Amino acid sequence: MGIRRNLALQSLTHTLSRGMGFLFFLVLARLLGAEHFGRFSFALGVGALLSIFMEFGLEPLIIKWTARGRHTLVAAAVRLRLISSAGILVLLLAALPFVPRADTLLLALMGLFFALQTLMQTHSFAFQGMEKMEWELGVSGLQKAGAIALALLLVTLRPAPEMGALSLVVSALAGLAAARWIVRRRRLAVLDFPLPGKSWTIPGADLKAVLRESLPLVVMAVGWSIYFKIDVVLLKLFVEDRDIGLYSSAYKLLEGMTIFPSILLAAIFPALSRRAVADPARARRLFRQALILLLPAAALLALALRQWGGRLILALFGPDYLEAAPLLAILALALLALFPGYLVTKSLLAYDRNLLFAGITLAAAGLNVGLNLVLIPRLGAAGAAWATVATESFVTLACGIAVQVIQTSNRTSVTAGRAAG
Repeated sequence: MGIRRNLALQSLTHTLSRGMGFLFFLVLARLLGAEHFGRFSFALGVGALLSIFMEFGLEPLIIKWTARGRHTLVAAAVRLRLISSAGILVLLLAALPFVPRADTLLLALMGLFFALQTLMQTHSFAFQGMEKMEWELGVSGLQKAGAIALALLLVTLRPAPEMGALSLVVSALAGLAAARWIVRRRRLAVLDFPLPGKSWTIPGADLKAVLRESLPLVVMAVGWSIYFKIDVVLLKLFVEDRDIGLYSSAYKLLEGMTIFPSILLAAIFPALSRRAVADPARARRLFRQALILLLPAAALLALALRQWGGRLILALFGPDYLEAAPLLAILALALLALFPGYLVTKSLLAYDRNLLFAGITLAAAGLNVGLNLVLIPRLGAAGAAWATVATESFVTLACGIAVQVIQTSNRTSVTAGRAAG
C-alpha cells in the first residue's frame, strides 16, 4: 500500500515538476529565439557541471539514509552540501573576470541558481526518504510555477537570457524558503542548517562515513554530468549559438519523455534500497516488475518521436526550431537505453555498489567526450546526438550486466545458506 501511495504522489509530483519545467524552457525558447536560447543553454550546461561539486553525490544517499533512519548521517550531509555549495559559488564568482564579458552576468546568475537549487533539493530528497511525497510536491510546485510566471514577465519585458536565469534564481529562493518553513513547522532537526549560533562542524565519524559513500558518487556524478551535459559545452567550440539552441530544444523533448522512468524509480527506490539489504528476493521481483513496465514504454515513445517528432517541434517551439527535427529523430533512439537505464543505475546504488557505478560513469564520460570531439566537427549537432545515443547504450548495458551478476550472486548465496542449514 505504501509503494502504491508513493507511486501516486510521485507520479503527481514528477508530472507537475517535469511538465512545468518543460513549460518553462518552452516559454523561454519561444520568447528568446534559437540563438539566445543557445546562449542560455550553454550557461545552464556550465552551471550543471559546477553543481556536481555542490551536490557532492549525496542525492541517493540522503534518500537512503533517511529511509533507514540514519539521521546523524543525513545531518552531516546537509552541512557538507551547504559548505560545498558556498565554496563553489565563491570560486565561480572569482573566475568571472576571466570569462567573456557578455557571459559574466549570465554565468553568475546560473551559479547562484544551482547553489540555491542544491540546498532546496537536499530537503526534497529527505522528504522522499521520509516518504512524505506531498511535502516535495508543494515545494517543487511552488518553484516551477514561480519560474514560469517570472519568465513570462521578465523575458517579455527584456528578451535576454539573463532574464531567464534571474527567474530561475528567484523561484529557487522561493522553493528553498518553502522547504525551510516545513522544516521549522515540523521541527525536523535533522535538516537544520548551521546558522549563526550553531556549529558548522561535522563529527569525525559521521564525516568519514559520509565521505566513504559519497566520494565514489562524486566521481560518478562527474562522469554522469560529463556524458549528459558536456555536449552543449563542446558544441560551443564548433558551432553557432543558434545550432546549440536547436540541439537543446530537441534534447529538452528527449528529457521530457523520461518522466515515466523518473516517476517510477523515485517511487520505488526507498523500498528497493530496504529490500536490497533485508530481502534480496523481493528486491529482484520489484526489479523485474519495473523492467516489464519500462521496456515497451521506451519502444513506443521512440517510435512515436521518430515518426512525428518534426510536427511536435513545430507545434511546441515554432518554425524557428524546425531544423531540430532530424536531431530529435536521432536522440529518440536513446530512449531505448534511457528507460531501462534509470532502473539499472538506481539498482546499483540500492545494492551499495557505488564504486562500480563510479567506474562505469567515468568510462562513459571518456567515451562521450571522445565521440563528441570526433563527431561534432564532422556532423555538427547531429554528431552530439549520436554520441548521446552511443553513451547511454553503453551505460545501460554495463550497469545491467553488473546488476544481473549481483542478483545471481545473492540468489546463489541464499540457496547455499539453505542447503547448509
